[in-house]
Amino acid sequence: MEFNLGKGAIEKKSLLVLDILAANQWKRPVYFATSVALPQDHLGLEPYFQLEGLAWRILPLKDPHYEPRGEAGYVEKDILYDKLMRQFSYRGLDNPTLFHDDNSLMFPASYRDKFARLATAYLAAGDSVTARRVADKCLALMPDKAIPYDFYTPQLLPALIAGGEQKRAKELQDILFARSQQALRYYSTNPNSVFERELGQHLATIQQLYLAAQQIGDTRRANQAYALLRPYLGQ
Repeated sequence: MEFNLGKGAIEKKSLLVLDILAANQWKRPVYFATSVALPQDHLGLEPYFQLEGLAWRILPLKDPHYEPRGEAGYVEKDILYDKLMRQFSYRGLDNPTLFHDDNSLMFPASYRDKFARLATAYLAAGDSVTARRVADKCLALMPDKAIPYDFYTPQLLPALIAGGEQKRAKELQDILFARSQQALRYYSTNPNSVFERELGQHLATIQQLYLAAQQIGDTRRANQAYALLRPYLGQ
């Protein structure tokens, strides 16, 4: 394994991780939680991550498709499918009467991200049937009425289209676009840094809508999304 720790100081927590890797000798699996978002905490080990549910397993095998600017974690489809589709319990995420604050909504967003990555992996492997099944499961577990669609949701669109669900995909696109368009209009009339996070989230959603529309060949909706993004480009 070859990885770069950088030239800065090494914290005790990082020394502990390195000691575990050296002493364990791959006898037991070692994981990073996907909620550990700071790159420096990964110690440059991202090329050796395998995505297994809500955790990255460190393996002595380098991801042949790893890109520094891409998403971390090689998707081993069978393992991730078993975790997301069979083992995990998603209690209350389809109940619109339950309240979820901004912090708690981070977890459903993480689930959607993993479902989208799994669906994308199956599409890349030419299995559009399973990709659609994964996307359908995600949308059923976390419907918009209970957990509002977020910027990970557009990543499910190619799986829906490939699976023959064009009508549902278009409805999802139009809901997200109208919602973000309305929000951006409001924030543009209130130029206050207090809305910076919300503005960024809606811009990210429009960006994902643009990329998804391009991927599925929906030129009209791609142009629509780009027109909404254009005033913010270069900022």
